[in-house]
Amino acid sequence: MILNHNHMKKVLRLSVVLDIKKYLERTIVEQYKQSALDTYYLDRLEKQLVIIKLAVQRANRGRHCNGRTNNYYIYKFSTLMDRKKFYTSGATSSKVVEKIREIDQKLTNISNKLSKFNSRRRVLVSLDKSLDLLKEIK
Repeated sequence: MILNHNHMKKVLRLSVVLDIKKYLERTIVEQYKQSALDTYYLDRLEKQLVIIKLAVQRANRGRHCNGRTNNYYIYKFSTLMDRKKFYTSGATSSKVVEKIREIDQKLTNISNKLSKFNSRRRVLVSLDKSLDLLKEIK
């Protein structure tokens, strides 16, 4: 990663980095919708988004106390959401309702693990000073 005088390195909680990622994605979409597109600004936003996504990937390789990575829980959560969609689109027998309840409990547990990890995990990231991202997400 090449840094210039417009970048600063910061150690941030993963939850903050994820907020920055959401902000950048939303801002990029808004920029594309504008008729007077500022390509220089858009280029900076897109480059920053790549840097942020790489930082998130690095952070998600971190392990929970049980040895599983955060990526494991992200994929497990996604799989359970797909399974829940499958069950909710079908029959509503008592067995299906019970299965959905079990899945919801697992989703809640995983969501809590992810939130806890994201609030504790720290990640080094390079931020473009001119975008003032820490101010934007507050």
